[in-house]
Amino acid sequence: QHAKFVYGVDASQQADEIAIDKSIDLKNVEFRLNPGLSVPFENGTIDCVYSNDLLEHLHPADLKFHLEEIHRILKDGGKYLFWTPGSETGPHDITQCFYPRGMGFKPKADHIKEYSFDELISIIREIGYKKIELPDLKKEILMIAIR
Repeated sequence: QHAKFVYGVDASQQADEIAIDKSIDLKNVEFRLNPGLSVPFENGTIDCVYSNDLLEHLHPADLKFHLEEIHRILKDGGKYLFWTPGSETGPHDITQCFYPRGMGFKPKADHIKEYSFDELISIIREIGYKKIELPDLKKEILMIAIR
């Protein structure tokens, strides 16, 4: 009800099917199955991208490509708002059962890498986003990168 049109993109066919079933009555929503890293949209066509708990599952080399792809599809002034667990308070995956915070270990289960604010800001600036907003420094990493 707050957007003209919304696309949902997921690598999981099961997640895609569940989303389609739950939004069957919505006329302004379309879901796209996308198992790869390339984002299925034209350059400069999207106003806002949102992801939640995605970045920590990407290989560090793929993170940069992902952020470049989002930058590519955003309109000028478009925003990428994302949540990801921060490395300062982690690990946040199953590894925490074996390697508690402060033991010097990085996550080894399904979180490939948990980033710090500084690491993400550096990568985002390198790609060419014009502005970075940090709405709440008390929570895990919530960041808005603006093209």
